[in-house]
Amino acid sequence: MAASGSSSIGMSPRVHPRPDYGMVKHEVLRFTATELFRLPALCTLVTVLTRPMYSAAFHSTAWREWWAWAESAPLIPLPGWVTANDLFFTLGLWLSLTSVFILCHGIFGSLDYFGLCAKYKVPRKPAQVPSITLVRAALLEQAFNHLIMAPIMMLLFVGPLLRLRNPTGVVPENLPSIDRVGLTFVVCYTLNEIMFYFAHRLLHSKKLYAGIHKQHHSFVGTISIAAEHAHPIEDALSAYLPFLAGVVLMGAHFHIVFVWFFVRLTEVYEAHSGYLFRGSLLDRVWLSSGINSVCHDFHHTGNRGNFGHPLLDWCFGTMDAWVANGGATGYVNQGIKRQ
Repeated sequence: MAASGSSSIGMSPRVHPRPDYGMVKHEVLRFTATELFRLPALCTLVTVLTRPMYSAAFHSTAWREWWAWAESAPLIPLPGWVTANDLFFTLGLWLSLTSVFILCHGIFGSLDYFGLCAKYKVPRKPAQVPSITLVRAALLEQAFNHLIMAPIMMLLFVGPLLRLRNPTGVVPENLPSIDRVGLTFVVCYTLNEIMFYFAHRLLHSKKLYAGIHKQHHSFVGTISIAAEHAHPIEDALSAYLPFLAGVVLMGAHFHIVFVWFFVRLTEVYEAHSGYLFRGSLLDRVWLSSGINSVCHDFHHTGNRGNFGHPLLDWCFGTMDAWVANGGATGYVNQGIKRQ
């Protein structure tokens, strides 16, 4: 069923007549139950598996020598509130962000370039394919953010804040118990989804969309690098604050922070990749975020609701067009018919 009429930009997009949300009830609830367990469990597993690596890095002679050099380097004056632990946090989180950036964009870029896994690619109209100019601009912007802006923010603000919340949270031996680690990831995931939904919905208000959020929507048919193509105000509202809320509230160990950003960003990149791996091996072993990718893909191609987690859109009535078009299956099938 196609949407008969709707307002495209706004905090509460509506289709008239309103569709029956019961059509996607089971799809939404199944995804919600799966994700609430899958993502924290995956993060906890990665934390356990990478704990020896974290411990080796923290206790390494190379790290101690590097800090001694940084303290004495006349060309890099550090503020008085910055400690060795803050620098360790900055290096660790930067490596986590950089590695997931290269890994995910390398994989999705290769799939697009070589036409691999084409059966999982969401169909695109020619006008929805991003231009080389747009892709180049996004890459240059993200290179600046990853190489310059992010390390500065980590070193001067985020690291010291997390150190104040958990003064011994850098020491490998102080990593909490498995149940506490799992609880921390549940809180991080829940707060991230709630805060992103309302921040994203706010960015679609008439006062904020044109001047701020429209930059992100310059990608109509998204690819993975579109995820971070955003105005600085949008970055603060819908990325930095939602990502950090849980780890700050829980006083998370530094290792947990590194893992949280790595794993969560794989989902963010997948959500913008234009791929739906439903039924694939990745999906069967819970390494894919399922319908989340096409929910957000519809948000970009149609720009009618789907502001965040499907459960929140379902509860607050902001997925009218998605429901009217038959949910994930209807969206993909309609894309195939357009080809």
